[in-house]
Amino acid sequence: STWGPCIADVNATSFWNETSGCTVGVQHRKVSCTKQNVGPVVNKRCLDSSRPETVRPCLLPCRKDCVVTPFSEWTAC
Repeated sequence: STWGPCIADVNATSFWNETSGCTVGVQHRKVSCTKQNVGPVVNKRCLDSSRPETVRPCLLPCRKDCVVTPFSEWTAC
């Protein structure tokens, strides 16, 4: 099935990737066990080693640096 959106991974040991400045996230998808010519069967009928992954890491959009401009003249209070 298709992967869901990349969301912040609250279980990650590091929420922040220092080298890229991006937040680490996680994607989920639903995987079900099916038997040819029969259809869906209970998950315990499938070997864990042959089952595709249901969770994978991803990177959330990187934060952008602020644009800093020179100070302007003081204004009246």
